[in-house]
Amino acid sequence: MIPILVESINYVLGRRSTFHDKLNQTLGSGVIPPHLEGSVARCIISPCRRWLTKLHHPGVGGHMNHTAAAFRSGGLWLEAIVPGARHAMAGMAEACMHELDAQREFTHQETFCRIVDDCGFGVRIPRPLNVLPGKNGLTMEYLGDSAIRFCDCTDDAQRARAVVSVSRLFFYALARHGLVHGDMSGTNVMIDGNGTPCLVDYGCCFIASDDGASLLQVHGSIEKDPTEMKQDTEFIIQLWETRSWRDGWVERLHSVNVTSVKMGNSRASIPGVAIVLRSIMALTLMAAAVSPAAMRHAECEWKAKFPALVTTREKEHANCEMYKQQEE
Repeated sequence: MIPILVESINYVLGRRSTFHDKLNQTLGSGVIPPHLEGSVARCIISPCRRWLTKLHHPGVGGHMNHTAAAFRSGGLWLEAIVPGARHAMAGMAEACMHELDAQREFTHQETFCRIVDDCGFGVRIPRPLNVLPGKNGLTMEYLGDSAIRFCDCTDDAQRARAVVSVSRLFFYALARHGLVHGDMSGTNVMIDGNGTPCLVDYGCCFIASDDGASLLQVHGSIEKDPTEMKQDTEFIIQLWETRSWRDGWVERLHSVNVTSVKMGNSRASIPGVAIVLRSIMALTLMAAAVSPAAMRHAECEWKAKFPALVTTREKEHANCEMYKQQEE
């Protein structure tokens, strides 16, 4: 329990730490790292303004060990309140240690590039070039001086397009490739000078051992188990299945009880489920920062551009007039 107590003291004293950087990035609250600086690395732009080098902070290994320990001890403390928290937080701890593997990050970033090349999604991925000789970072394409983070953007239409496009890519990669981008946040979703949504930071990515089958079955098993089905859990799931973004959904989100949004001990032990839920939570909070009308419009735009990628479940719940007219 000591690591989580230390982090709590740091928070009260206003001290910045890797642990709190990660929580603030996911929740979109508190003080977040400045542009070109993350909780694990800082970014250096080449003189020609074409390449960017992501370089791990000195001594970050020790910070990540401490952060992983804080997640584990926090999970043990929360287990009495939220069943399955121990497994979930252990998964977060494991993801922290993966972030320091530059070769692993390079490989997953390349894979996301290939998915976007094949299907589009309206998302731009910076192409990785090479892993640094010291294995403490990598070099990649620079998105440009005019690119901004989602958390710094004030244009509702651009923010809506970013949430819609990036979330589509996230769920597609999971369903088709078992590939998870485990670090969705308002600092890792960006918008370039042309208004194109961009996705960065692949350090927490992983490929599920069963190609994501267990993760995808989590929802199905909940639906078939009415004794464990919780109203709040169903609400969060349906947000991303129907993508209707009706007026008032954000108010409903504010009433969600975090202790009732859970999978139970058996489901929480599925490898990777905590990282998936972390990213879904971050995407949900990003969507909540955009007006429902802008989200609905962005969904219609995306469906018109990529009709072949619209899910069957979503077609059944479609409430977008443009999409209905196309079907007729």
